[in-house]
Amino acid sequence: SWLIKPLQPQLRDIKTLVIIPDGALRTMPFAALHDGEQFLIQQYALAIAPSLCFNAANSRQQRKQLALFSGLSEAVQGFSALPCAKYEIEAIQSLYPQAHNMLLNQTFTADNVHQHINQAAYSILHIASHGQFNADLENTFILTYDDKLTMNRLERLISLTTVQDKPVELLTLSACETAVGDDRAALGLAGVALKAGVKSALASLWKVDDEATP
Repeated sequence: SWLIKPLQPQLRDIKTLVIIPDGALRTMPFAALHDGEQFLIQQYALAIAPSLCFNAANSRQQRKQLALFSGLSEAVQGFSALPCAKYEIEAIQSLYPQAHNMLLNQTFTADNVHQHINQAAYSILHIASHGQFNADLENTFILTYDDKLTMNRLERLISLTTVQDKPVELLTLSACETAVGDDRAALGLAGVALKAGVKSALASLWKVDDEATP
C-alpha cells in the first residue's frame, strides 16, 4: 500500500522492477510483499541493486557456462554440520553434468577456491556453507573447511576474475545473513561481490534453516 500501490497506474506495461533500497528498506524482502491476493514476485520480475552507479553494465561475450560448486556439510571450527549442503550441491550439479567442478568439505578450502578460480573461467560460483555478518569486517565471512572467506578476501577473489576478463555471471551465497549490511558495507557479502564485478548475486537476509536453503 505504501511502496507499490501508488505507482501501479504507471506500471501497466512494466514487467521488471529494479529496486535500489536504502536504510531499513535494505532488509525488506520485496518479493514477499503481498497485496491481499498475490505476492509482488508473482506480478513482476524483481532486481535489487546497491546503487545506480554501483556496477558498470558492460556487454560481455557469451561463453560456455562453467560452474564451481563448493560447500561444507561437516561440522568444523565450532560450527554445526549442514547435511543438506551436500544434497543441495549434488542436486544442482546434475544440471551441469559436463561443465562443473565441485569442492566439498575437505576439498573446500580457501586455497582450493582461489586456485580453481585462477585456473578456469567460471561463470557460476555456488557456495553452500555457514555465513556470518558483523560490523567488524574480519568477523564477516563464509566458512570454509580450514579457514574463513572474509569480506576482503571475497572481494579480492572476485576482483581477480574481473581483472582476468572472465567475470562471474552469478554468485550464490547459500548461507545465513549473506546479504545483511550496515552503513559500512551495503548489502553485506553480496554487495561486496557485486562491487567487485559479479553480474548477479543471490544471498539471504536472515538466518536460514539448513533444509530450506536447497
